[in-house]
Amino acid sequence: MALLAGAVALASFVHDFGPRPLRVSITGFLLIMSLAVTIGAYVRWDRTERALRENRSLPTDPLPKIMVAGVAIIIAGAAAMIFLAETGT
Repeated sequence: MALLAGAVALASFVHDFGPRPLRVSITGFLLIMSLAVTIGAYVRWDRTERALRENRSLPTDPLPKIMVAGVAIIIAGAAAMIFLAETGT
């Protein structure tokens, strides 16, 4: 939900902050991450539920690593946007 809220806020309330292409890129990436979390959480829940029912080991999941990498990219983009907004370029 936070990723989706960040995308909506960036698209709706922040119009004159940083270069427009960077804002649009970060907004799009936030939306993609939000969708990935939504789908990934369901898939993870389903696989875990089945493993518990069948008394198997819990499955591993790459989603947390993907999310950490995605959030790091968003932070880097936001830092660049802030830097460019503050320097006036």
